[in-house]
Amino acid sequence: MKSGLQSETKRRILKPLGIVLLALAASLLLTRCGSEKDNNTDTLEPTFSSIYTNVLVSNCASCHAPGEAAYDTNMVEIDLTSKTTAYNTIRNGVVTATTADPTCAGLNYISAGNANASYFAAVIDTGINPTFNSGGCAAPTNTHVNGSVSLTADEEDAIATWINQGAANN
Repeated sequence: MKSGLQSETKRRILKPLGIVLLALAASLLLTRCGSEKDNNTDTLEPTFSSIYTNVLVSNCASCHAPGEAAYDTNMVEIDLTSKTTAYNTIRNGVVTATTADPTCAGLNYISAGNANASYFAAVIDTGINPTFNSGGCAAPTNTHVNGSVSLTADEEDAIATWINQGAANN
């Protein structure tokens, strides 16, 4: 009789434990799949929609919005709170004397068709060789937030390609 009671007790303990372990294994598998999906190199395209969703939201939006450090403290008025606002401020914005070396004031963030002439690209991209430096502007090359924010080569390439293709709102 004692043996039958022990077997019943084991079943009562092991069955729920097995269910918990199965649920844990499934959640780990799903988490792994989700993290692979977050790797934007498979879905990143040189379009503003793709760049906004895959690069700017995850790397930049937490600081570049009204009320946040880059916007209010550093006076970099690039607002990434929505795709429309982000496009308008990046595409049509200009560097001000409070955001950079005063010799850069008045430069457009984006020079459509030429990433090398785009201040925005120079700040975030290691491969950009700014052509506007000859005008005296000492634009930093890939020193965004003193290097604490860095993009992958694929992200930098997508942004440069988007600019070189005309920086359309696509």
